[in-house]
Amino acid sequence: MRYDRQIAPELLAILPGLPCNADGPIFTEKWQLRAFALTINLYEQGHFTWQEWVAALSNELSGTADVPRHDPTRYYLHWVAAMEHFVTAKGLVDSTSLRARTHAFTRAAESSRSSFERKAEQ
Repeated sequence: MRYDRQIAPELLAILPGLPCNADGPIFTEKWQLRAFALTINLYEQGHFTWQEWVAALSNELSGTADVPRHDPTRYYLHWVAAMEHFVTAKGLVDSTSLRARTHAFTRAAESSRSSFERKAEQ
Protein backbone atom coordinates (compact mmCIF):
# COMPACT_ATOMS: atom_id res chain seq x y z
CA MET A 1 0.00 0.00 0.00
CA ARG A 2 1.15 3.49 -0.78
CA TYR A 3 0.32 6.96 0.39
CA ASP A 4 -0.37 8.65 -2.92
CA ARG A 5 -0.10 12.28 -1.88
CA GLN A 6 3.20 14.11 -2.03
CA ILE A 7 4.86 14.79 1.29
CA ALA A 8 7.88 17.01 1.63
CA PRO A 9 10.90 14.72 1.98
CA GLU A 10 12.26 16.86 4.81
CA LEU A 11 9.15 16.07 6.87
CA LEU A 12 9.58 12.34 6.39
CA ALA A 13 13.31 12.53 7.07
CA ILE A 14 12.86 13.75 10.64
CA LEU A 15 10.32 11.09 11.66
CA PRO A 16 12.12 8.75 14.05
CA GLY A 17 12.43 5.23 12.67
CA LEU A 18 9.81 5.57 9.92
CA PRO A 19 9.65 2.28 8.00
CA CYS A 20 10.23 3.30 4.41
CA ASN A 21 11.92 2.46 1.15
CA ALA A 22 12.80 4.47 -1.96
CA ASP A 23 9.08 4.89 -2.73
CA GLY A 24 8.23 6.33 0.69
CA PRO A 25 6.61 5.05 3.88
CA ILE A 26 5.86 1.33 4.12
CA PHE A 27 2.39 0.16 5.15
CA THR A 28 1.56 -3.52 5.48
CA GLU A 29 -2.04 -3.01 6.59
CA LYS A 30 -4.76 -0.46 5.78
CA TRP A 31 -5.04 0.83 9.34
CA GLN A 32 -1.38 1.88 9.21
CA LEU A 33 -2.00 3.94 6.09
CA ARG A 34 -5.12 5.46 7.65
CA ALA A 35 -3.26 6.44 10.82
CA PHE A 36 -0.53 8.04 8.73
CA ALA A 37 -3.05 9.88 6.51
CA LEU A 38 -4.99 11.15 9.54
CA THR A 39 -1.81 12.60 10.98
CA ILE A 40 -0.90 14.29 7.70
CA ASN A 41 -4.43 15.72 7.35
CA LEU A 42 -4.44 17.14 10.89
CA TYR A 43 -1.02 18.67 10.28
CA GLU A 44 -2.10 20.19 6.95
CA GLN A 45 -5.20 21.65 8.62
CA GLY A 46 -2.90 23.50 11.02
CA HIS A 47 -3.79 21.67 14.23
CA PHE A 48 -0.10 21.27 15.10
CA THR A 49 3.38 21.82 13.75
CA TRP A 50 5.37 18.94 12.34
CA GLN A 51 7.99 19.47 15.03
CA GLU A 52 5.28 19.00 17.70
CA TRP A 53 4.26 15.71 16.11
CA VAL A 54 7.85 14.50 15.83
CA ALA A 55 8.36 15.28 19.53
CA ALA A 56 5.18 13.40 20.50
CA LEU A 57 6.13 10.37 18.40
CA SER A 58 9.70 10.45 19.68
CA ASN A 59 8.40 10.52 23.23
CA GLU A 60 6.22 7.46 22.58
CA LEU A 61 9.08 5.58 20.92
CA SER A 62 11.52 6.46 23.70
CA GLY A 63 9.75 3.93 25.91
CA THR A 64 10.76 1.07 23.60
CA ALA A 65 14.03 -0.81 23.75
CA ASP A 66 14.55 -0.16 20.05
CA VAL A 67 12.66 1.73 17.38
CA PRO A 68 10.73 -0.97 15.47
CA ARG A 69 12.06 0.28 12.11
CA HIS A 70 11.71 -3.09 10.36
CA ASP A 71 8.31 -3.94 11.81
CA PRO A 72 5.64 -1.60 10.43
CA THR A 73 2.94 -3.11 12.66
CA ARG A 74 4.85 -2.40 15.87
CA TYR A 75 5.91 1.03 14.60
CA TYR A 76 2.37 2.12 13.72
CA LEU A 77 0.98 0.78 17.00
CA HIS A 78 3.33 3.28 18.65
CA TRP A 79 2.26 5.90 16.09
CA VAL A 80 -1.42 5.42 17.02
CA ALA A 81 -0.66 5.50 20.75
CA ALA A 82 1.28 8.73 20.28
CA MET A 83 -1.55 10.23 18.20
CA GLU A 84 -4.16 9.28 20.83
CA HIS A 85 -2.19 11.04 23.57
CA PHE A 86 -1.34 13.95 21.29
CA VAL A 87 -4.86 14.77 20.06
CA THR A 88 -6.30 14.62 23.57
CA ALA A 89 -3.50 16.82 24.94
CA LYS A 90 -4.11 19.32 22.11
CA GLY A 91 -7.85 19.30 22.85
CA LEU A 92 -8.77 18.01 19.39
CA VAL A 93 -10.83 15.23 20.98
CA ASP A 94 -11.79 14.46 24.56
CA SER A 95 -10.74 11.18 26.11
CA THR A 96 -14.32 9.92 26.47
CA SER A 97 -15.03 10.42 22.77
CA LEU A 98 -11.71 8.86 21.85
CA ARG A 99 -12.45 5.75 23.94
CA ALA A 100 -15.92 5.45 22.36
CA ARG A 101 -14.52 5.78 18.85
CA THR A 102 -11.74 3.32 19.61
CA HIS A 103 -14.26 0.82 20.96
CA ALA A 104 -16.52 1.24 17.90
CA PHE A 105 -13.54 0.84 15.56
CA THR A 106 -12.36 -2.28 17.38
CA ARG A 107 -15.83 -3.84 17.22
CA ALA A 108 -16.09 -3.06 13.51
CA ALA A 109 -12.65 -4.49 12.84
CA GLU A 110 -13.45 -7.65 14.78
CA SER A 111 -16.75 -8.18 12.99
CA SER A 112 -15.12 -7.74 9.58
CA ARG A 113 -12.51 -10.44 10.15
CA SER A 114 -13.02 -13.44 7.97
CA SER A 115 -14.23 -16.71 9.39
CA PHE A 116 -10.94 -18.19 8.22
CA GLU A 117 -9.02 -15.88 10.54
CA ARG A 118 -11.30 -16.72 13.44
CA LYS A 119 -10.91 -20.46 12.82
CA ALA A 120 -7.14 -20.12 12.57
CA GLU A 121 -7.04 -18.60 16.05
CA GLN A 122 -8.99 -21.46 17.63
